Amino acid sequence: MARLLNTSTALILAALSGSASAQDSLAPHVHGAAELQVVLDGQLLSFSLQSPAYNLVGFEHAPKTEEEKALLAELDTTMRSPSNWIKLPDAAGCALDHAEVGQHEEMTLNDHDDDHSHDHEHEHEHEHENGGNAQHMDEHMDLSFDYRFTCRSPQAIKSATVTLFERYPALESIEAQIINETQSIQTLSADNPQIRFK
Repeated sequence: MARLLNTSTALILAALSGSASAQDSLAPHVHGAAELQVVLDGQLLSFSLQSPAYNLVGFEHAPKTEEEKALLAELDTTMRSPSNWIKLPDAAGCALDHAEVGQHEEMTLNDHDDDHSHDHEHEHEHEHENGGNAQHMDEHMDLSFDYRFTCRSPQAIKSATVTLFERYPALESIEAQIINETQSIQTLSADNPQIRFK
């Protein structure tokens, strides 16, 4: 049975927005564009998707309205099941081992408590008033999603189809790095949603 994990706030901040090394490893934050790394190593298949939050929910700040909270909850539900956005060949017999749906601290639905959220928002406002980098964080929030599968017949994986473009029209392109026997970079779009492995 798949193990579904929410990453910790500290991990999200370090990986997505807090550390210089994370920033150096990612392409510039561009609305409409996302990055996907796909690794097929023997029977192990992994996907790591990183996207500006804007592409998926239409905003990049802590949810302020019921509508924004609902959009974030819908995204969380959708992305917990990779079959909602990636279609693998049935013949490959891929079973999900691990899914990690990571959200930036400011956008998580699972606040530890209301007091913490209120305090953090107050600190954020204070940083705005004092010229801190809070506005930069509000305008540039990336979300990360990681999945690992074990495939009984990996040789059957010739391609996979990404259906995110149908669900999230603000997402225009995904730069996919495919690593298996060889390496390739493929640009995916609504007109070209298929990852080719061979």
